[in-house]
Amino acid sequence: MRDIVSSLEEIVQDLMSVDVVPVRERTSENCSHWDSMFNLNLLLSIEEEFGLQISDKEALELTSFQTAVRMIEKKCRASGE
Repeated sequence: MRDIVSSLEEIVQDLMSVDVVPVRERTSENCSHWDSMFNLNLLLSIEEEFGLQISDKEALELTSFQTAVRMIEKKCRASGE
């Protein structure tokens, strides 16, 4: 299995390079740059990087780095990766 945390960290850093909050601690509540456009780009990047399909309901749950990690891990386990 790919190193999910490192890959996601790279994605988030590329999409939101300017922020004082460490990447792994970022949430929609503590980062002013975590807006709907960032969320959409994060969703698309995760789907592309990990070959996953994320439902609309799951997309609404993408509110922090940690929830994204858990979602990716769960979906990768379910797909047998």
